[in-house]
Amino acid sequence: MKYKLPFQIAELARQKTGLAIPINFVFGGDDLFPQYRDLGMTDGVDIILSRKMINLPLDNQVAVIAHEIAHLIMMQSGILHTENEADSLASWLIGKKIWYDEYDIQTTRNTGKIRPHYLGQ
Repeated sequence: MKYKLPFQIAELARQKTGLAIPINFVFGGDDLFPQYRDLGMTDGVDIILSRKMINLPLDNQVAVIAHEIAHLIMMQSGILHTENEADSLASWLIGKKIWYDEYDIQTTRNTGKIRPHYLGQ
């Protein structure tokens, strides 16, 4: 993962939304991300990324980071939301549709696969 990527996507989100919210990134321990597809989360203040992100293709990295930024924006704005709504906002932020790959990981690569129902909506 390019070190600048999360910050570039965060800046794009600030520009597109006009919001001046802080977006902080930290790496979390393996215990926070036990499943292969567990790559990021937010507590409403920080976006916590798994070190597994480093080895993912760029299209996955962009989609996962944008998805977590979308959660953070909605949480800090007091908006209750779903995973699908986070994907929709993430898509708008980066100008690319969020798809899911064969491992159920968000991607900007057109796989034709939307968020699987068994992941929660």
